[in-house]
Amino acid sequence: MLSHAFIRQARGSCSVIGHELRLALEWWLQALQLQVTETRLWRQPRQKKGVMLCDARSVPPRVAAVLFIDRKRFYSDWQPDEEVMQSFRRRNDNQIMALELLSVAFGSCALSLSRSASCLPLTLQACQLSST
Repeated sequence: MLSHAFIRQARGSCSVIGHELRLALEWWLQALQLQVTETRLWRQPRQKKGVMLCDARSVPPRVAAVLFIDRKRFYSDWQPDEEVMQSFRRRNDNQIMALELLSVAFGSCALSLSRSASCLPLTLQACQLSST
């Protein structure tokens, strides 16, 4: 709409504007007078990035996770107790799929409690595994 006003002004016929153009210009005038602003950063602040690798085995059941962050390594592993293993639905894969998922949850919980891992977006306040 504004380009239409500038074209008309360049042609010398700026004294008459249409109803739609007038409405649009009045709307812009009101919007600009409200001085509503939105600020966005051109550069996002640098955040530490980490890589967490998780794995599991089914016999005997065990989960483990390694976190690499700031050129440091953090390792944690755990042998799920029988109560945890009994909480899984019976499958014909020695529970490897459930254990693989459990390794991600375990690693996220255990390694996020480290001071060096506090920059990770996932922070869990408490890590408790139970069958309830």
